[in-house]
Amino acid sequence: MQCKSGLDSSPRGVMTSQPIDPAASLHHSRRVESWVHEVINALIESIGFECTLLGRGNSTWRFYLADRDHQLEHIRPIAGYLSPSARHILRDFTRENGDARGHLGTHDRLLGEVQRAARAAHTDLVNRSGFRDRVADALREYQGFETDHPAGHGEAQFADQVAERVLNRIDSLPSQYVDSKFWRRFGPEFLALRTGPAFAELDEAVSGLLNADHHLLQWLEDKSFDLCKTYDVPAAPMRQPNS
Repeated sequence: MQCKSGLDSSPRGVMTSQPIDPAASLHHSRRVESWVHEVINALIESIGFECTLLGRGNSTWRFYLADRDHQLEHIRPIAGYLSPSARHILRDFTRENGDARGHLGTHDRLLGEVQRAARAAHTDLVNRSGFRDRVADALREYQGFETDHPAGHGEAQFADQVAERVLNRIDSLPSQYVDSKFWRRFGPEFLALRTGPAFAELDEAVSGLLNADHHLLQWLEDKSFDLCKTYDVPAAPMRQPNS
Protein backbone atom coordinates (compact mmCIF):
# COMPACT_ATOMS: atom_id res chain seq x y z
CA MET A 1 0.00 0.00 0.00
CA GLN A 2 1.40 3.32 -1.02
CA CYS A 3 1.78 5.97 1.66
CA LYS A 4 0.00 9.26 1.44
CA SER A 5 2.17 12.31 0.86
CA GLY A 6 3.59 13.66 4.11
CA LEU A 7 2.88 10.50 6.17
CA ASP A 8 4.96 7.41 6.83
CA SER A 9 3.68 3.87 6.41
CA SER A 10 3.01 3.30 10.10
CA PRO A 11 -0.55 3.34 11.33
CA ARG A 12 0.37 6.19 13.68
CA GLY A 13 0.62 8.51 10.65
CA VAL A 14 3.89 10.11 11.76
CA MET A 15 5.10 12.91 9.42
CA THR A 16 8.05 12.00 7.21
CA SER A 17 10.89 14.31 6.28
CA GLN A 18 9.67 16.38 3.35
CA PRO A 19 11.56 18.79 1.09
CA ILE A 20 11.44 22.33 2.49
CA ASP A 21 9.96 25.01 0.31
CA PRO A 22 12.90 27.43 -0.21
CA ALA A 23 10.59 30.43 -0.42
CA ALA A 24 8.84 29.52 2.81
CA SER A 25 12.17 29.11 4.61
CA LEU A 26 13.06 32.75 3.91
CA HIS A 27 10.31 34.21 6.07
CA HIS A 28 10.75 35.50 9.60
CA SER A 29 14.51 35.03 9.69
CA ARG A 30 15.95 36.23 13.00
CA ARG A 31 19.39 36.10 11.45
CA VAL A 32 18.42 38.54 8.71
CA GLU A 33 16.54 40.65 11.24
CA SER A 34 19.80 41.08 13.16
CA TRP A 35 21.55 42.26 9.98
CA VAL A 36 18.93 44.94 9.42
CA HIS A 37 18.44 46.09 13.01
CA GLU A 38 21.97 45.87 14.39
CA VAL A 39 24.13 46.62 11.34
CA ILE A 40 22.30 48.28 8.47
CA ASN A 41 20.18 50.66 10.55
CA ALA A 42 23.15 51.73 12.67
CA LEU A 43 25.19 52.41 9.55
CA ILE A 44 22.40 54.38 7.86
CA GLU A 45 22.27 56.72 10.86
CA SER A 46 26.03 57.01 11.22
CA ILE A 47 26.88 57.44 7.54
CA GLY A 48 24.13 60.04 7.27
CA PHE A 49 25.78 62.07 10.05
CA GLU A 50 29.14 61.51 8.39
CA CYS A 51 27.77 63.03 5.18
CA THR A 52 26.65 66.11 7.10
CA LEU A 53 30.15 66.66 8.48
CA LEU A 54 31.94 65.96 5.22
CA GLY A 55 29.52 68.22 3.36
CA ARG A 56 30.85 71.07 5.51
CA GLY A 57 34.42 70.04 4.76
CA ASN A 58 34.92 68.94 8.35
CA SER A 59 36.95 65.75 8.66
CA THR A 60 36.93 66.06 12.49
CA TRP A 61 40.68 65.39 12.47
CA ARG A 62 42.25 66.09 15.88
CA PHE A 63 45.89 67.08 16.39
CA TYR A 64 45.95 65.49 19.85
CA LEU A 65 45.08 62.12 18.28
CA ALA A 66 47.89 62.35 15.72
CA ASP A 67 49.90 59.57 17.34
CA ARG A 68 46.99 57.12 17.22
CA ASP A 69 45.86 54.81 14.45
CA HIS A 70 42.54 56.63 14.17
CA GLN A 71 42.65 60.42 14.25
CA LEU A 72 39.16 61.47 13.14
CA GLU A 73 36.95 62.06 16.17
CA HIS A 74 33.49 61.63 14.66
CA ILE A 75 34.20 59.86 11.36
CA ARG A 76 35.02 56.23 11.95
CA PRO A 77 35.68 52.93 10.19
CA ILE A 78 32.55 50.89 9.60
CA ALA A 79 33.13 48.61 12.61
CA GLY A 80 33.65 51.67 14.81
CA TYR A 81 30.00 52.66 14.33
CA LEU A 82 28.74 49.36 15.75
CA SER A 83 28.42 47.91 19.22
CA PRO A 84 30.79 45.05 20.11
CA SER A 85 28.05 42.45 19.64
CA ALA A 86 26.96 43.99 16.34
CA ARG A 87 30.49 43.58 14.99
CA HIS A 88 29.99 39.81 15.13
CA ILE A 89 26.76 40.29 13.20
CA LEU A 90 28.65 42.46 10.69
CA ARG A 91 31.09 39.62 10.08
CA ASP A 92 28.21 37.24 9.38
CA PHE A 93 26.48 39.83 7.18
CA THR A 94 29.53 40.47 5.01
CA ARG A 95 30.28 36.75 4.60
CA GLU A 96 26.75 36.02 3.43
CA ASN A 97 26.34 39.14 1.28
CA GLY A 98 29.20 39.35 -1.18
CA ASP A 99 28.32 42.85 -2.35
CA ALA A 100 28.77 44.22 1.17
CA ARG A 101 32.53 43.80 1.19
CA GLY A 102 33.08 46.18 -1.69
CA HIS A 103 30.81 48.95 -0.39
CA LEU A 104 32.01 48.83 3.20
CA GLY A 105 35.65 48.29 2.27
CA THR A 106 35.61 51.33 -0.02
CA HIS A 107 34.43 53.50 2.86
CA ASP A 108 37.28 52.45 5.14
CA ARG A 109 39.89 52.79 2.40
CA LEU A 110 38.78 56.33 1.54
CA LEU A 111 38.57 57.22 5.24
CA GLY A 112 42.24 56.32 5.50
CA GLU A 113 43.01 58.68 2.63
CA VAL A 114 41.17 61.52 4.39
CA GLN A 115 43.11 60.88 7.57
CA ARG A 116 46.48 60.90 5.82
CA ALA A 117 45.61 64.04 3.87
CA ALA A 118 44.36 65.84 7.01
CA ARG A 119 47.54 65.11 8.90
CA ALA A 120 49.65 66.28 5.95
CA ALA A 121 47.67 69.52 5.65
CA HIS A 122 48.05 70.21 9.36
CA THR A 123 51.81 69.62 9.18
CA ASP A 124 52.05 71.87 6.14
CA LEU A 125 50.30 74.76 7.86
CA VAL A 126 52.04 74.68 11.24
CA ASN A 127 55.42 74.50 9.51
CA ARG A 128 54.81 77.51 7.27
CA SER A 129 57.11 80.42 7.86
CA GLY A 130 55.59 82.88 10.31
CA PHE A 131 52.48 80.84 11.15
CA ARG A 132 53.37 80.05 14.74
CA ASP A 133 54.54 83.62 15.32
CA ARG A 134 51.28 85.03 13.97
CA VAL A 135 49.26 82.69 16.22
CA ALA A 136 51.28 83.82 19.23
CA ASP A 137 50.77 87.48 18.30
CA ALA A 138 47.02 86.98 17.88
CA LEU A 139 46.85 85.26 21.27
CA ARG A 140 48.64 88.15 22.96
CA GLU A 141 46.37 90.62 21.22
CA TYR A 142 43.30 88.69 22.31
CA GLN A 143 44.46 88.52 25.91
CA GLY A 144 44.84 92.27 25.88
CA PHE A 145 41.06 92.75 25.80
CA GLU A 146 39.68 89.41 27.05
CA THR A 147 40.17 87.68 30.39
CA ASP A 148 39.43 84.12 29.25
CA HIS A 149 42.12 81.85 27.84
CA PRO A 150 41.36 80.27 24.44
CA ALA A 151 44.25 77.78 24.44
CA GLY A 152 42.39 74.71 25.62
CA HIS A 153 45.49 72.50 25.24
CA GLY A 154 48.00 75.05 26.50
CA GLU A 155 49.84 77.88 24.77
CA ALA A 156 52.55 75.56 23.48
CA GLN A 157 49.95 73.70 21.38
CA PHE A 158 47.75 76.63 20.47
CA ALA A 159 49.18 76.85 16.95
CA ASP A 160 48.23 73.17 16.47
CA GLN A 161 44.74 73.96 17.73
CA VAL A 162 44.36 76.86 15.30
CA ALA A 163 45.66 74.79 12.38
CA GLU A 164 43.15 72.06 13.24
CA ARG A 165 40.31 74.60 13.05
CA VAL A 166 41.58 75.71 9.67
CA LEU A 167 41.86 72.28 8.07
CA ASN A 168 38.37 71.36 9.35
CA ARG A 169 36.89 74.54 7.81
CA ILE A 170 35.49 75.77 11.12
CA ASP A 171 33.69 79.05 10.42
CA SER A 172 32.28 79.51 13.92
CA LEU A 173 32.25 77.72 17.26
CA PRO A 174 29.52 77.31 19.87
CA SER A 175 30.00 79.43 22.98
CA GLN A 176 30.98 76.46 25.14
CA TYR A 177 34.28 76.14 23.26
CA VAL A 178 37.07 78.00 25.05
CA ASP A 179 38.31 79.52 21.79
CA SER A 180 34.89 80.54 20.42
CA LYS A 181 35.44 84.29 20.94
CA PHE A 182 39.04 84.08 19.72
CA TRP A 183 37.85 82.32 16.58
CA ARG A 184 35.11 84.82 15.99
CA ARG A 185 37.76 87.57 15.88
CA PHE A 186 40.72 85.85 14.22
CA GLY A 187 39.19 82.84 12.47
CA PRO A 188 38.67 84.54 9.08
CA GLU A 189 42.33 85.60 8.98
CA PHE A 190 43.60 82.08 9.61
CA LEU A 191 41.04 80.43 7.32
CA ALA A 192 42.46 82.54 4.50
CA LEU A 193 45.64 80.46 4.86
CA ARG A 194 43.77 77.32 3.80
CA THR A 195 45.50 77.20 0.43
CA GLY A 196 48.11 75.15 -1.37
CA PRO A 197 48.56 71.58 -2.64
CA ALA A 198 48.20 69.92 0.77
CA PHE A 199 44.76 71.43 1.31
CA ALA A 200 43.75 70.67 -2.27
CA GLU A 201 44.60 67.01 -1.63
CA LEU A 202 42.60 67.07 1.60
CA ASP A 203 39.57 68.55 -0.12
CA GLU A 204 39.82 65.93 -2.86
CA ALA A 205 39.99 63.14 -0.28
CA VAL A 206 37.00 64.54 1.63
CA SER A 207 35.02 64.87 -1.60
CA GLY A 208 35.87 61.29 -2.55
CA LEU A 209 34.66 59.90 0.77
CA LEU A 210 31.52 62.04 0.67
CA ASN A 211 30.65 60.78 -2.82
CA ALA A 212 31.24 57.19 -1.75
CA ASP A 213 29.08 57.76 1.34
CA HIS A 214 26.15 58.89 -0.80
CA HIS A 215 26.41 55.66 -2.80
CA LEU A 216 26.84 53.63 0.39
CA LEU A 217 23.71 55.15 1.94
CA GLN A 218 21.67 54.31 -1.14
CA TRP A 219 22.99 50.74 -1.14
CA LEU A 220 22.22 50.32 2.57
CA GLU A 221 18.67 51.58 2.12
CA ASP A 222 18.10 49.36 -0.91
CA LYS A 223 19.64 46.38 0.86
CA SER A 224 17.41 46.92 3.90
CA PHE A 225 14.29 47.12 1.75
CA ASP A 226 15.16 43.97 -0.21
CA LEU A 227 15.98 41.96 2.91
CA CYS A 228 12.87 43.10 4.74
CA LYS A 229 10.69 42.27 1.76
CA THR A 230 12.28 38.92 1.01
CA TYR A 231 12.61 37.62 4.56
CA ASP A 232 9.52 39.31 6.02
CA VAL A 233 11.29 41.18 8.81
CA PRO A 234 10.39 44.66 10.10
CA ALA A 235 12.63 47.56 9.13
CA ALA A 236 13.13 48.37 12.82
CA PRO A 237 12.25 46.69 16.12
CA MET A 238 8.51 46.80 16.70
CA ARG A 239 6.93 47.70 20.01
CA GLN A 240 5.40 44.68 21.65
CA PRO A 241 1.73 45.10 22.59
CA ASN A 242 1.08 45.31 26.30
CA SER A 243 0.30 41.88 27.66
